[in-house]
Order: sequence, then C-alpha cells, then structure tokens
Amino acid sequence: MDAILKTLEENWQTVLEESLSNIHRRRDFPQADDVYFSGWKFIPFRQEDREFESSKRKLPHTWNMLKDLKHVTRCAILSLEPGGVLDIHKGPHGDEGLVWRGHLALQTNPDAYMIIGNERKNWVPGQWLFFDDEVEHGAYNYGKELRIILGLSFLKSHWKLTDQGIEYK
Repeated sequence: MDAILKTLEENWQTVLEESLSNIHRRRDFPQADDVYFSGWKFIPFRQEDREFESSKRKLPHTWNMLKDLKHVTRCAILSLEPGGVLDIHKGPHGDEGLVWRGHLALQTNPDAYMIIGNERKNWVPGQWLFFDDEVEHGAYNYGKELRIILGLSFLKSHWKLTDQGIEYK
C-alpha cells in the first residue's frame, strides 16, 4: 500500500478527532439527478481542481497527511447519519473520470455497510475499504450512530488496485 495511505491508516484516530471537532462544519452533499440519497454530509478538502482552504486550516493534521497524494480527484470527510442511504449507483460522475474509491473508516457501527456488486462490506475503524467505482455500489446506515469515513477517489490512470490495497503506478 502507498506510504501516505499507510500513514493515514496508522493515524486514523487523529483524523477522527479532527473530524469530530469540525463535525458542525459539514455541508449537505450535492444533490445528484440519478442517485437517491439522504443523510449524507461532507467536509471537502479537494474536488477535482478545487481545494477548500477552510477545511485545510480547520483539519491541519489530516490535511498534512493528505496534501502530497497525487492524482486523487476527490478527498473529503464523509458522514452518513443514522437512517442515511446512498442508493445503488456506479460511476463515472461528472468530470471526475474513472476512479477507484477508498474509504478509511473512522467511526461506524455494525448496521452501517456498503453493498458492492453482490457483496455486503462493513466498515472497520482504522481500515481501508477500496473498490471500483464502475461496479454498482450503495451505502446504508441503519444503526443509531453516525458513520464517518475519509473518502478518496484515485484516478485509475495513475493508481492500481492490488490484493494489498492500492498502489501508485
């Protein structure tokens, strides 16, 4: 696995602490025409060519670990409220192109999970979950606690998915 991603994994509790300290700064996730969702909020660091200075200032330790990642189109803290849903969908979306998705679980519960293809995947705090955005997937939180992840989108043209995680080509 990439060294920066390993550092994030090893320091996931720091990312969680900064996220919880700034949870009131979350924004509603932008509406999509083709996907139903509810309960999604985010703190963006990067979306395509735009970086969010306020997030970088408010979550400095997290940004310091993220800033040198290359060819990552989106980077955000993503929360899913209890009862929240992101229905089955697949990419690519907008100008983002073909990507691998990476979720570093920060806070979750047994009733928060993803469906990727035909498989149910639960998030595990401190562990990455990588998947192909071109495979149908959805996210659900039927638990009583907020689910929080660090979500990244890796350009397939520069990254490859392996059994050990994701590697820069």
